[in-house]
Amino acid sequence: MVFEQFLSSDSVKKHMLFIFLLGMFYVFVGYFVSAYFFQGVVSVAMLFTITLLLVPSAAAILNFEEQIESKEGIKHFFHNHKDIFKIYITLFKGIFFAFLILGAYAGPAVFDYQTDFLEARGDLTSNILTEFAENEYHPTFDNVFALISQNLLVVVIAFILSIFYGAGALFLIVLNASVFASFICFVVREIGNSLAMILLFLIHLIPELSGFLAAAIAGGVVSRAIVREDFLSKGFKNVMKDALVLLLIAAGLIIIAAFLEVFVSANLVKMVV
Repeated sequence: MVFEQFLSSDSVKKHMLFIFLLGMFYVFVGYFVSAYFFQGVVSVAMLFTITLLLVPSAAAILNFEEQIESKEGIKHFFHNHKDIFKIYITLFKGIFFAFLILGAYAGPAVFDYQTDFLEARGDLTSNILTEFAENEYHPTFDNVFALISQNLLVVVIAFILSIFYGAGALFLIVLNASVFASFICFVVREIGNSLAMILLFLIHLIPELSGFLAAAIAGGVVSRAIVREDFLSKGFKNVMKDALVLLLIAAGLIIIAAFLEVFVSANLVKMVV
C-alpha cells in the first residue's frame, strides 16, 4: 500500500529512474516465477505474472487521475495528464528493455508466444525479412490504412478492457512491450545492427505506444467514474469529456504512427540493411 501511495504522489515526478527500474524488476520477477512454476509456457505465463504485479500500482494511479478529472474536466488537460503519461511510458520502457535483455541472454523461449503471434499476423518470418532486404521497397497508402485499422482495433480493445477490468488493459501494454522486443531481437539476429534497429523502430513505436496508453487511461478513469461518481453528475460528465479527448488523441497518434512506420521507419531500416 505504501508503494501505491508513492506512485500517486507528487514525489514520483522526481523518480522516473525508479519507475523505469521497477518495470524492469517486474519483468525479471515474472520471468523467474514463470520459469519455476510454468515450464514450457514461460512466455505466456510471464505476460500474466507481470500484469498481476502492475495492476495494484496502476489502480492507485488511475484513482488519483479520476479525482483530478472529475474536478477539472478538460481544463488544463495536458498539464493534468503529463505525469500519468510519464509514469506509464517509463514503465513501458523498463518492461521493453528488460525483455530485450532476457531475449539476448535467456534464449528464444522467452518469446515463444510473441514469435507465434507475429508469424500468425504475417509480420515476422525469415522469408519476409529476406525479401525486404533484397527487393525494392514500395510503400503504399494501403499499407498505412491496414496498420491504422489493425491498431485502432487494439485501441478499442484497450479502452473496453480498461472499463471492465480497470487497469486490466495493462496486459495489452505488457504484451506490446514484449512483442516489440521480440520483433527487434528477431531482426537483430537475422540482420544485425542492434542499436540502429532499436532507434529506428522507436520512431513509430513511441507514438503508437502513446496511443495505446491514452486509450487505456481513458478506459481506466471511465471505469472509476462509473463506480465513484453519480450518473450524469458534473464530475461524471467531466471524466467522460476527458476520456473522449484521450480517445481522439489515441486515434490521432495511431494514424501518425502508421504513416511514420510505412514511410519513414521502413525506408530507414531498408537503408541500414
